[in-house]
Amino acid sequence: MQGSVGNEPKIRFESQGGWLEKAGIVGLARILEKDCYSIEGNSLLVKMEALNNFTQNYFKFFINEYGR
Repeated sequence: MQGSVGNEPKIRFESQGGWLEKAGIVGLARILEKDCYSIEGNSLLVKMEALNNFTQNYFKFFINEYGR
């Protein structure tokens, strides 16, 4: 689901209550920088531009967290 908050377009990731959805949203929030998302209730709003380099951020997070 897409939405716009302020002037920046964002994508809304919303949990419908399942544990797997919630785990995915928490994992996404851990990978992204804190200024790239906001939390509203059960939703994670992510700036669309934050997903442009998601692959690099994904691997960078896991290398920093767990090592090579």
